[in-house]
Amino acid sequence: MSSVIKNRYVVEKNNERQIIIGMCVDTDFLNGIQKIYDPSLFTLNYVRIVAGWCNDYFAKYNKAPGKDIKAIFESHKPDLRSQENIDSIDVFLTSLNESYIDDEKFNHEFELDKALKYFKEQSINNLLEKAKAHIIAGDILGAEAAIGNFKRVEKITGQRVDIFNDIDEAINALKKD
Repeated sequence: MSSVIKNRYVVEKNNERQIIIGMCVDTDFLNGIQKIYDPSLFTLNYVRIVAGWCNDYFAKYNKAPGKDIKAIFESHKPDLRSQENIDSIDVFLTSLNESYIDDEKFNHEFELDKALKYFKEQSINNLLEKAKAHIIAGDILGAEAAIGNFKRVEKITGQRVDIFNDIDEAINALKKD
């Protein structure tokens, strides 16, 4: 493995680790990441798995799992097919010690900006890989379609209002403009 590829893997691993730490321990971060989250932008399988658990927990309890992530892992462990994923999650959760769980100094805004940048890079890398695969296969139209269908990863800044089910919010939103 060349040193450039090895260094890139280390950077990706560190970025994904920081994102998943935020998803596990910080409700504001987890809430913010919901708007830009796409599991295909993670390269590490165990990160995709833990991120899914965090999102499910947030959908149900409207907060980050914190210390509950260890119990969530134990409850899902029998369903995990890959021993590599089990070991990776176990190592990650062991390293996610009390200082992360109880740390109120987690700068969720800074970490969200870093996550957004990482997701943008990953999204572009995924696009390039798809386009290149089509080109190698001689499918130029497929490459063009992949490029044409590309959706940018963007931080959504406004709040959405369901105008059909929340009339008061819709009226308030229109009054603000």
